[in-house]
Amino acid sequence: MKEQIDRVLQGDAEQANLNTVVLETESSEENAAANERFNAVTSGYAAYATLRKDEVLFLNENNEPVGEPQRFVDFVDTKPNFSGDYLYTPGSADETGILTEVPTREWREYVQKRLQAEHPDQEIVHDLNTIHFFRESYELGDPQLRQKIESGEIATRDQVYEYRIQQSFPGANGQNRVEYLQNNVTFRNALEEVPGVPGAEKVPVPPLVQEELRRLLPGLFAQESGFRENAINDKTNATGTGQFMPETWERYTGTDEVSMNYADQVEVLGPMVSDVYDRVLDKIGVDALAKLRSLFETEEAFLESLIIPATISGFHTGPDRIAEAVRRYTDSVQIDDMPAGKDLFLAIATYGALSNEGLLSGFKEESKEYVTQVYAIADVLEEKFSQTQSNTRLAQN
Repeated sequence: MKEQIDRVLQGDAEQANLNTVVLETESSEENAAANERFNAVTSGYAAYATLRKDEVLFLNENNEPVGEPQRFVDFVDTKPNFSGDYLYTPGSADETGILTEVPTREWREYVQKRLQAEHPDQEIVHDLNTIHFFRESYELGDPQLRQKIESGEIATRDQVYEYRIQQSFPGANGQNRVEYLQNNVTFRNALEEVPGVPGAEKVPVPPLVQEELRRLLPGLFAQESGFRENAINDKTNATGTGQFMPETWERYTGTDEVSMNYADQVEVLGPMVSDVYDRVLDKIGVDALAKLRSLFETEEAFLESLIIPATISGFHTGPDRIAEAVRRYTDSVQIDDMPAGKDLFLAIATYGALSNEGLLSGFKEESKEYVTQVYAIADVLEEKFSQTQSNTRLAQN
């Protein structure tokens, strides 16, 4: 067993015989139970990814949608006032059809109260809207995107992503951006020596991890930049679709001038994510990994449920920080009190967000939410571009 696990971690697909050997099969009911909280949170963000510019989404304490999204125009009503009746309204929209500000608090509370009465078994705790996203998309968009937003042809977040994904770029060879990413991102496939550090090696990314990362990385690009190629973060100077920092770009290319070219960003993404994967494993440490691995019936489940989400998190918050969260959680919580499946990762992320010690002082609420948001958008994009998966397999064969 250990020999086979080691082979999986080293990416030796032929020796591990991943295509034919099944260590133990978990039932779909067990998988669903193990991922219950993670899937609930993801469902809310998936609904948010498809939310219209003229809707508000209400969610319960598990981040699950409560009822259907509520349209602004459906709730313009009169309210008695000592000086006469006046209107409950979400606010005013301009010629784009986008509100000039987020829906007013009074209006949201009014709509929430009515929706809560329809769903008394689900307590509404917060709401989401896409006003800022659409305002930015319109103001920074090209004339065609602006026209499509004005006309209502593009009215949801995922439709904005889809529009940008379909835009051509140098080297596309007829592929959209999801197809190009999944067909061209290249991960480390063999042990690699660390220059200047004798005896140090970086581990390869196992095939099953590579396959799942290919599915998730479009969601990561959408979360980072909304697939906006010329995106620049004014605070951090992170640049491009993948929001690469100049110092990170220099590490992989030799220059700190980050290229906005989509193909260049994809070329750097693979080695960077490979290094994040290696660093996460290294910094979690052998003892903690062994303890956590015991929670899973198979090595595949361990990688898919914990290590892949941790790798995605490491891209955002840094591999050392998420590894610190994993290690401290493992030291602090008894094994019998740990949840299973992806719910384990969610518990670790929650632990990290609540801690203010050392590295974890930089693990904020947005760090906790990042991974579930990436998974949610990846699910939505996978449904839109389902042909991409078969294209990827053809390219690999």
